[in-house]
Amino acid sequence: MNKVVCLVLLCVASSFAGVPSCQTVYEDKCWDEPRQECNTVQKPYAVNSVKEQCNTEYDNKCTTVYDNEVDYVPRQECNTIQVPSTESVPEEKCHQVPEEKCETKYEQECHTEYEQECETKYEQECETKYEQECSTHYEQECTTVTERQCSTVTERECSYVNGQEKCWDEPREKCWDEPRQECQNKPRHECKQVPRKECKNVPRQECKQVPREKCEQVPRQSCNTEYKQQCKTEYRQVTKYESEQKCHTVQDKVERQVPRQVCNKVPRQACRQVPVNKTEYRSETNCHTVTEKRCTKVSKKTCNYH
Repeated sequence: MNKVVCLVLLCVASSFAGVPSCQTVYEDKCWDEPRQECNTVQKPYAVNSVKEQCNTEYDNKCTTVYDNEVDYVPRQECNTIQVPSTESVPEEKCHQVPEEKCETKYEQECHTEYEQECETKYEQECETKYEQECSTHYEQECTTVTERQCSTVTERECSYVNGQEKCWDEPREKCWDEPRQECQNKPRHECKQVPRKECKNVPRQECKQVPREKCEQVPRQSCNTEYKQQCKTEYRQVTKYESEQKCHTVQDKVERQVPRQVCNKVPRQACRQVPVNKTEYRSETNCHTVTEKRCTKVSKKTCNYH
């Protein structure tokens, strides 16, 4: 009984409200998403060390060296050389020459003509009526909170006592803010128009063009290329070599050694230990939390009655 009353009320409301027109709209839903960003910096610290400093001193040192004196003695030297001579030699060269040959052939050529044919078909026509349905669903909402976390790390420290380097591990406490997400489900009540389709068969006359093929003999000229050999005589230059003896006078070198005294300053290294203060760098990592904006498309359906 209640269903009949609701259906009658819905029909009366639809007659006054009209046909609904609905459209889906997409909106951007954005949030800030945190992430950890770190960078490495170079931290200076002083280091005491010792380096060796050297300078150059010179000692005088003498040696006996021998100089070469050269005398030249003439003599006759002969060798055989190849003398070129050029002559023309005939040579036959052939190549393929293209020649086109054609003939006429008849081919069947067809084309399509169209004639109109009609028939009656029944098509289903439907209209959509809408009923309202409501439901509750849950959406998760999240927020970012941070917790303070600490840990103990050791750093290497050194110092000089009575000229000797002593090193030890120094404990240090290092703290940072650790982000985490807290989420909860929130209920959301939504109502929407649900379509109901009603259909009936309606006669339609449908006409179409029916193809008919018609053919006829059409002449076609077919050509192909044939190759025949064509030759001619060409002359090329050929170089021949003949032996010939050629002589010339050369000077033979005769060497003898003459002693002499040579003195040089010979360098030597004189070194000593000197203290040096220098600055060295070591890497440290610093981190902090940054947020990035992220978005997604959310659909929303709105309806108007006409």
